[in-house]
Amino acid sequence: MRTGQPEILQAIIDHLPSAVSMFDADLHMVACNRRLRTLLDFPDHLFEPSLPSLYDLALFNAQRGEYGPGDPAAQAEALCTRARSMEPHVFERQRPGGITLEVRGAPLPGGGFVTIYTDISERKRAEHEAKRYAAYLNTVIEALPQGVTVIDENLVIQLWNQSFERLLDLPLGLMQPGVSFEDVTRSNALRGEYGDVQVEQRVQEAAALARKFLPHRLIRQRPDGSTLEIEGRVLQIDGEQRGFVTTYTDITEISNAREKLEQMALHDPLTGLPNRTQFENRFQLEIDRQRRGGGPLALVMVDIDHFKRINDEHGHLTGDACLKAFASLLHWRVRRTDLVARFGGEEFLILLPDTDASQAAQLAESLREAIATMSVPGSPTLTASFGVTTLQPGDPQSLEQLIERADVAVYRAKAEGRNCVWQAA
Repeated sequence: MRTGQPEILQAIIDHLPSAVSMFDADLHMVACNRRLRTLLDFPDHLFEPSLPSLYDLALFNAQRGEYGPGDPAAQAEALCTRARSMEPHVFERQRPGGITLEVRGAPLPGGGFVTIYTDISERKRAEHEAKRYAAYLNTVIEALPQGVTVIDENLVIQLWNQSFERLLDLPLGLMQPGVSFEDVTRSNALRGEYGDVQVEQRVQEAAALARKFLPHRLIRQRPDGSTLEIEGRVLQIDGEQRGFVTTYTDITEISNAREKLEQMALHDPLTGLPNRTQFENRFQLEIDRQRRGGGPLALVMVDIDHFKRINDEHGHLTGDACLKAFASLLHWRVRRTDLVARFGGEEFLILLPDTDASQAAQLAESLREAIATMSVPGSPTLTASFGVTTLQPGDPQSLEQLIERADVAVYRAKAEGRNCVWQAA
């Protein structure tokens, strides 16, 4: 080595952020930097008047407990034995003070080896905090009653919780690292989650839509009767779309309660038929349709004859049974496009789209005959009076006016002896 080279080498290694030591083939130190003494907390006397051997340093460390319990001399000798193999090595060592060192050793071309010691305590603490945070996050996600998935830009499901598997009743073993959105969609399609569909076509359509990363919210009825609210939000990292987060919420009870409230709001509680509110809504829809396409619209009012006498003589329970049976007969003897509603008491209305006066009268007559053959336990034979009216395209009459005309027709039917059909003039 030329004159000045050792000084240059020493200057170089003294400015390195890591500790450095170099040993020859006999395990005697030939160089080290200042960082070695401070990082490993070596006293100056170990390096005076000459640099120490590996055994000297190992024995000092062993005596102060760096390597844990045991005989210091035996520990130092064991370390030197491993060093003589001159094998490259990388390992981490926790010092008693809490510092974590990364130790990297490599053999030198002429014999001996160089070792670099890096303080990775901050990195280890950051890794520990990251793992701790991830554990907290995982605990929170697993505790959620909602299902959760995180899907990356390649449609790989990177995160999910058990609630997701439970709510979708996914096959055991399907959710594994690397499972894709397509895999889950295909499994669902094969199990009939989306009804009768072409499986691969459904998978490709769903994947194409998912790759657009659009926020979405939908309600899905599962085959088992449960109802899921599925909501997807775009996942952005550093301002770029990197997939989306989707939540799956079981809203079966809420959906059922909503349906029950709607049923109560729009249906008669005794007969289950649509009530006045629903009838008025449907009438307005038919008026709008009539304005667009034309065609007649008929209204039939039905009133049970002598219903007060039935209640007075046979009791209200029998009267209620009569109303239920009467409502059922009307409902099942009209078309699906027709609407039967109970307006209160013993009064019923039938809305007949695309039906003229003659057709409405024929239907009313057939209903009258069917009612006369109906039998209700504890009740006398029922009869009913019918009033028929129609509304032609362009006729400005309101629903109230139409009902009034039908009511007048019913009054005339009752005046004619009841159990008959009367058509409004």
